[in-house]
This record gives sequence, C-alpha cells and structure tokens, in this order.
Amino acid sequence: MSATDRPRSEWHEAYPERLDWELEEFRCRGLPTVQRLGMADGRSGDCLVIETDLPFRGGLLPLSVVFPFEYPAKSPTIFGPSVLPRHQQPAAGNFCVLEFRS
Repeated sequence: MSATDRPRSEWHEAYPERLDWELEEFRCRGLPTVQRLGMADGRSGDCLVIETDLPFRGGLLPLSVVFPFEYPAKSPTIFGPSVLPRHQQPAAGNFCVLEFRS
C-alpha cells in the first residue's frame, strides 16, 4: 500500500492544534461553539461545522461555519438565515465575509 492509497485525515484530526486555535478565536470574541459533522439540514455532511450565535440587531443570529476538507487552503463558508439585503446569497444563506479596513 502506498501513501496515496491511504485515506486522507480530516484537517481537524491531522492538525488538532489548528482546531484549538479556531475555537479559541470564537472564545476570545465571547461566541459559543458547538461542533458537528455536517449542517443540521444535512448539507456538507462530511465537513466540520462550528455552530455559534452572533449578537445582531438586539438578538442572536444563529450561524454555521462550514470548514471544507481542504481547510486551511480553502476558506470556510458561513451560513445563516437571510437577514441582509446585501453581502448574503439569498437562497443558500451564505455570507460574503471580507475583512474591512478603514
């Protein structure tokens, strides 16, 4: 059996320190986290998902951060209920998340 015949490890299994870092980033911002494989609606079944609640307009906005198999080479996608007239894909609910610098 060659190295290419072995199944690849999920990023969070291969690099648990990276998962610890990601979770610490949520904690530093006071955001709760729940980890699961796949989203609650069944999408992205093989991806690590971190669910959280973000304070938004006086309430809490539930968000799912989906980390692809290729993470960190490929960015996570953030999904939530459609609440923004811009910067959110209305059908799927994923957000455009870009760093803002003033």
